Amino acid sequence: MKSILTIFMATSILFATTVPEPEDGSKIDSKQIMVKVDLIKDDNSTVNLLKGDEYIEIKSNSNTTAIADTLIKNLPEAGTYIGVKYKVEKIRTKARIVLNGTTYYTQTKDVNSSESWNLTTDSTKAGYTTMTPSFTDENFVKFTKPLTISNANATIYFVNKFSKNIQLGWSNDNNPEHIYWIGEEQLYTGILPQEPKKEIAFDINYTKGSSWRSNKLTIITDNNYSILGAHMMRPTENALNGSFFKDGKNTTNGYEIDIHNADSNQHKFFRIKVDVNCTSGTYSLTNIYSHDSINNIITFPEIVSSGGYSLQTTGSAVCKNITY
Repeated sequence: MKSILTIFMATSILFATTVPEPEDGSKIDSKQIMVKVDLIKDDNSTVNLLKGDEYIEIKSNSNTTAIADTLIKNLPEAGTYIGVKYKVEKIRTKARIVLNGTTYYTQTKDVNSSESWNLTTDSTKAGYTTMTPSFTDENFVKFTKPLTISNANATIYFVNKFSKNIQLGWSNDNNPEHIYWIGEEQLYTGILPQEPKKEIAFDINYTKGSSWRSNKLTIITDNNYSILGAHMMRPTENALNGSFFKDGKNTTNGYEIDIHNADSNQHKFFRIKVDVNCTSGTYSLTNIYSHDSINNIITFPEIVSSGGYSLQTTGSAVCKNITY
């Protein structure tokens, strides 16, 4: 039985204008989620994989995680599946953050996503801070290819890759003990309908006046560059709050990709149209659209209500094989 698995996670991350960089010695010891996951069959019925009533460790870049072990025990029934839906119930983090030579610890505390975590300098009080997300919607992801499960040896694939950079959601009062979020930058994650073989990554760069902004988009494909999934990383507060893959397809020279808008609900998303040349290592963006619904399309300069954005339409792309 072969499984490479993990679960999508989405939450709005709050940043202050200037966020100090965590210093050497900073470490996320554990990141766990409580998540409800259902696979969607071709008749639109659902089969539950995770009930969302127990914590599962997700802090791992490997293909053997606590989530994989959990899902192996809950393989779905035979059938054809066209997508997945999920809802994160709780997220808890245990971490130590070094700022200006002082070590701060998460402590045992329950908060919602708009509350400060109130870090402590007392190591004896270190523990899990548990956050309840403010969003209540389930998120839906459409598989780019059907997932067919016919027997007990069926395979469900998962990718889960983090950078080593720790992100801090910083309180506006600039108090080092007041943090809204601690996490490693997530390059991509998701349940996939077949084994991922390649990744294509590039920065989406744009300006507003003299302000330079950027998101990193990573596309996951099979050996023939057919899209299986994607992820849009938001490194700073003023970047577009794209996040997790919603839908996608190949075009003549590239991809059309829908990314969930993490500031909103399941009905809002960004649509990215891009041509990619892996031989030359370049990309060309046709445009980015913001969808309020299927029939309400807003072009890129109006993604943010104040408008005034200028998109860099070409740049370098990195195409490489996925290694485990």
